[in-house]
Amino acid sequence: MIKKNGLWAVFSATLTPSLIIEPNSKNWKIILANSAFENLTGKKNSIIIGAKSMEIFKEFILDKNDSIVKRIENSLKAAYSTQLIQSLPLLEVYIPIHKKKHTSKWKVVITPVTYIKHKLEAILISIVDLTEQVQYIEKSKAQFSKLASKQESYREIFVHYPDLLFKVDLEGNLLEANRTFYDFFSTASGIFPKQKLIQLVEPSEREIFIKCFQKCINGEMAMAKLNFRISKYLQAVLDIKLVPQFTKGSVSSINGIMIDRTSETELQHKMLKKSIFSEALSQIIQTIHLEYDHSKQLYQVLEVAGGALMVDRASIYKKEELTPSGQLITSKKIEWLKYKSQNPNLPLDNRYYLENIKTVKEAILGGKIFRANISDLRRGNLKATLQKYTINSLAITPIFIDQKFYGMIVLEDFTEGRSFTIEEINFLKNMRMLISIAIEKHNIENEK
Repeated sequence: MIKKNGLWAVFSATLTPSLIIEPNSKNWKIILANSAFENLTGKKNSIIIGAKSMEIFKEFILDKNDSIVKRIENSLKAAYSTQLIQSLPLLEVYIPIHKKKHTSKWKVVITPVTYIKHKLEAILISIVDLTEQVQYIEKSKAQFSKLASKQESYREIFVHYPDLLFKVDLEGNLLEANRTFYDFFSTASGIFPKQKLIQLVEPSEREIFIKCFQKCINGEMAMAKLNFRISKYLQAVLDIKLVPQFTKGSVSSINGIMIDRTSETELQHKMLKKSIFSEALSQIIQTIHLEYDHSKQLYQVLEVAGGALMVDRASIYKKEELTPSGQLITSKKIEWLKYKSQNPNLPLDNRYYLENIKTVKEAILGGKIFRANISDLRRGNLKATLQKYTINSLAITPIFIDQKFYGMIVLEDFTEGRSFTIEEINFLKNMRMLISIAIEKHNIENEK
């Protein structure tokens, strides 16, 4: 008998509620029940032994339609006929324990027990309580869902954050960046695979970037203010902060943030320019009042103005004649060069090479300042002439004395093209007024 079998001790001591059923398809009589099953049902062993298993199940499983009990019975029949283990899917039922109702989630496993010549001796019913396990799984799913939701929120914050956020590997290759980063560098998202961040840094400042990056690789946070190339013609000043990310104690990647400081820097430059221009105008006024030699006076004015405006050449041309055919003839009155040996391509005579180009002549005779940057010009006579004399940018300001055209102030750049700013044009207008006063003063003194 089963009681005499060595497995009886194991069956009795197991914490899994279990029954041993007589293999009779009519009654399914309970032969044995362990103490764990007694605790589950709240019934003594003396009541359980000999009872019909389905009746016992009906008593402690609150199942209105007996559907669960029928499923157990069908599984018993299947185990009896096939002698194969039957495992019912997860069952959720109300089980009254100590007269208190609570929901349990449990699984029923029905196992045929065979001995000599594979004869079916009994059927083992094991009831495995999976309530805590299922609750843990459900809780884990809820936590994962909540975490996923938070991660999505963090992702949205990352994507739309107003500053430039990015991630690079230890070789400086861009791994990820937010939309602000891509928009700032005028690039569609995804265009940067494996591009090195250093390629966006202005070449003259890459050595500073390399030192910061190496410091971060060594495990320290690094910061710098650097110029970045936005496009072919535009630069931006950015504060950059690099933060090392660790995996198992070693730096595995680098997160970074950039903050645009261009407007602040431009404001500082404007304030500096205003200060420089204010000081330059003061020097020009002093020169006009203190220097009696008219040629020296004008040269010093051009020297101060040329230095403040950072041009390569500053000249004053005087009108000699405006012919009946409308041709303007001028001659050079005074010239200042930043470097004496600069631009050997300039014409040797004192004539100005642009005075009769239509757009230039109409502007200066109409009292307007003419500006040109060779990189902005289309093909034509003006661009061809500037290329011939290696002029990259210029500004021409007409001088009027007694409301008559006297001549012009010409500012030129040979080395690099640029567009004159509003502040520079305002300075140029003030300089023109002071030069006009100096010329008028000189003319009056010569008439005495």
